[in-house]
Amino acid sequence: MEKLLKLIFPEKCIFCGQFGDVFCVECLKKCKVLMDSFCIVCDKVSIGGSTHEKCMDIQNTQESVHRLNLIFPSRLITLFSYEGVVRECIKRAKFSGREFLAFKRLAQFGCTYAVKLGLDFKDFIAVPVPVSSNRMRERGFNQSEMIAKIICGNFKIKMGTSILIRKKDTPHQTTFDRESRFKNVENAFKVNKKVEGVNILLVDDICTTGATFLEASKVLMNAGAISVECFALSKKLKV
Repeated sequence: MEKLLKLIFPEKCIFCGQFGDVFCVECLKKCKVLMDSFCIVCDKVSIGGSTHEKCMDIQNTQESVHRLNLIFPSRLITLFSYEGVVRECIKRAKFSGREFLAFKRLAQFGCTYAVKLGLDFKDFIAVPVPVSSNRMRERGFNQSEMIAKIICGNFKIKMGTSILIRKKDTPHQTTFDRESRFKNVENAFKVNKKVEGVNILLVDDICTTGATFLEASKVLMNAGAISVECFALSKKLKV
């Protein structure tokens, strides 16, 4: 049936209009791959995205970050720069089914690239950053959960969809400056299942200040998780 539908209604790239795929190969080539990795705390370049040791020291780190965290994820993995077709794809996915399929294509492309990089998440459980109930009703899906499913398929690991839940609705982070983003997500999450002795791969679509990742990581590690690594499909770079 799916093949028949594609013959009658052929897929077309949402960016250039070329028939064959909702996100064609030529437009996928326009996705800017990040050549550097970054520390989630200070946002400076780090080897493999590992959190700098000095950034874990409360004496050296910004007050806004430490108000949320005295425990930090071990590293941040990001694939694409949040600009151009990547930015448009992620934004547009929220509004229609066709764009949703393009986002899935982007996530698949990103996870295939992650495999080629030699990343290894053995013994980890993928946990998508949860969206609020209102956001879920608006969109009909959680973009982070879709990415997590694709990661699990590529790396043969399990997913814990209900491990972390959002206990309060928060306004969109895009409306806030850096300081306010940390305040906005404070106490936004809670652990819904046992995570003692578990390695967590926390998954989201975008990382900007890292506030969401930092708050969610703190909650998971306070609940007994051995370690948390953060995986973002894209990262908004400082101008």
